[in-house]
Amino acid sequence: HSRLEESFDPGRHNNNLQPLSEELIKANLGRHEAERMARRAQENLEAKIADLEKARAMDDLRAKDEVERLNWKVERAREELEDERGRYEERLRRLEEQRSLDKQRSEEELRRAVSDEAKRQELATERLVYQHRREVEALKSDHDREIHMLRRKHEAEIASLKASSGEREKLSELTAQMVAHMAQWEDMANAVKGSTAITEQMKTEQLSARENFVKSLETSMKEQQRQIEVERCKLSELTREIEEEQKQHRLTRETESQRLQLEHVRLQELQETARQMQRDTKSALVSRETTVEVAVRDLNEQKLALESQRKAFELDREDQERRLRSEWEKLRCVQKSTDLSLMATQRRANEAEAAVARHRDRAAAELEAIERQRVQVEEDTAELNRKLNLLREQEAD
Repeated sequence: HSRLEESFDPGRHNNNLQPLSEELIKANLGRHEAERMARRAQENLEAKIADLEKARAMDDLRAKDEVERLNWKVERAREELEDERGRYEERLRRLEEQRSLDKQRSEEELRRAVSDEAKRQELATERLVYQHRREVEALKSDHDREIHMLRRKHEAEIASLKASSGEREKLSELTAQMVAHMAQWEDMANAVKGSTAITEQMKTEQLSARENFVKSLETSMKEQQRQIEVERCKLSELTREIEEEQKQHRLTRETESQRLQLEHVRLQELQETARQMQRDTKSALVSRETTVEVAVRDLNEQKLALESQRKAFELDREDQERRLRSEWEKLRCVQKSTDLSLMATQRRANEAEAAVARHRDRAAAELEAIERQRVQVEEDTAELNRKLNLLREQEAD
């Protein structure tokens, strides 16, 4: 009976349900708080995962861009180095070809100049010798011709003088003959006078003939004397001309001798000029060779400078590659740490999800137990109410 009273006591029943309700409320609040914290943790985790994914994507993009940029720089530097090396080799080849061509051209020009100068000197010498020989031969020929002409003139004059002297002898002979004839004539006249008389006509004719003969002899003698005087004048003039020609010939010979001496001096000057030209040509060739050697030395210095630049560029490229590899290793480490962080975060998220699931399952089990207790309480309450009503009905009866 006491148990029945206790069971039908509303205050006691309310006192038993109040802790259960409070526990149920606390369980609901804890469940809601756990769900809220789980959602917040999940949202934070998802936000962190999204941020990490974004950061990883950005890092991957930056790393990829940096790698591509560094690869482009390295490739560009390699191409520039190859181009520079090609240009340098091409320039070196051209300089070598230009040097060989200049050397060949200089040697060819020197040989041509020396050969031309030697030929020119030989031709000039041969021309001068030939000209001098021609002039000497011409002078000899003129001299021989003049001597021959003078000899012929002299011989002609001598012949004419001999002829005139022969005519003089003839004149003397004629005079002697005339004297002889006169003597004979006188003898004949004396004989005629002594023997017979001659007629006047014969005398007159004989006298006329004798006078004519005498006149002709006188005329012939005057003509011969005039010719002799003319020949003597011609001989004097010829002698004077011969002396003048000999004097002129001596002057001409002296002039030619002076001219030959001047030509000899000029030939020596030409030879000296040719030798000076040879020396100048050799000096120019030496100067050109010196210039070529200086150019080659400068080219070698440029080659060494380019080689040092190439080595410096290679060292710089190697340094850049080392830095790139170091940055790549750093990126790999960052990526690895990011992957580890993501894995740890994922693991923590999985653990949080598991804890939330456990809390949810435990809360669900508690709710189910509370629900069963509530149903049991409601059933007990209904049973108690029914019993209470029955009791009330019994009391009323």
